[in-house]
Amino acid sequence: TGQFQLFVETDFRDQIQEVNESDNLRFSDPFQLNLRARPDLQVSVESEYPTSITAGTILDVRFTVRNAGTADTPSGGSRWSDRVWLSTSSSSTSGAILLGELQNGSALAFPGSESGGPTEYSSEASFLIPPAISGNWFVLVETDVRNRVDEFPNDNNNRSAAAVAIDANPV
Repeated sequence: TGQFQLFVETDFRDQIQEVNESDNLRFSDPFQLNLRARPDLQVSVESEYPTSITAGTILDVRFTVRNAGTADTPSGGSRWSDRVWLSTSSSSTSGAILLGELQNGSALAFPGSESGGPTEYSSEASFLIPPAISGNWFVLVETDVRNRVDEFPNDNNNRSAAAVAIDANPV
């Protein structure tokens, strides 16, 4: 969103010999370009893990996804997936362990929408921690994992994490 100008430049490599080289560049009049309103899905992990959890046991995860954008998610195509990972990073799924995938249930309105629909939903799930891991990890939740919702330019805020310490499974 903002003021823009287009320009056209010919012979930009100066390969054509001309009497007047100063007339090869022209600018348009300034014009306003506005992005259309879009949803902005954001997730927050609400689970807290103040004590360590033993590997090979159950991990309960609770998170909330909200639409912080300026448009409702489309009602016809608003079926996206949320993934829950165990990761060594609070922001990356590279090398992470996928614990599960959950489907959302319906479209989300934006705050102030005239549709009157919900602006957020909460999900809870329980996952088995793999028995062969230990150390400091993150429960990382990612919403709209397949980019089903057009959130441009806000696609980079679809993850949230909570720290968890995992003790080795006793032998």
